[in-house]
Amino acid sequence: MTPPTSRLRLWPTRRHQAGMLILLALWGGALAYLYFHRPVRLGETPGVDLQRVEQVRERIDPNTASAASLQRLPMIGPEHAAAIIRYREAHGSASRPAFRYVEDLDAVRGLGPETIRRLAEFTNLPSRAAPATVPQPDSR
Repeated sequence: MTPPTSRLRLWPTRRHQAGMLILLALWGGALAYLYFHRPVRLGETPGVDLQRVEQVRERIDPNTASAASLQRLPMIGPEHAAAIIRYREAHGSASRPAFRYVEDLDAVRGLGPETIRRLAEFTNLPSRAAPATVPQPDSR
């Protein structure tokens, strides 16, 4: 009697194919669920620590604020706060402040237009941009 030869299968059986299709369907369903039911966070701005923004209740004057006060501003860390203080000590005096407008902060190394635009609402400095005119209601 000759020993039985084992047959080498190059393709899975129908039973294995059915199992793989079921696993593939489950995997696809899980991915679809995660894609369509993921939490959506509206109103979050990337790069801004919202807790620090909440802490700023009063408007800060960059001409007189301490380093700790400046660091409460969004996008201002210890390096930027120190740079603001160095600039105002070099270019300002008691009679002539270093920053008259919020756009004057552009002279501080490391602060760009986007940072200054975000800081505008937290400082007490006016903007050079002309205020938008509000149409007056018709008084007839």
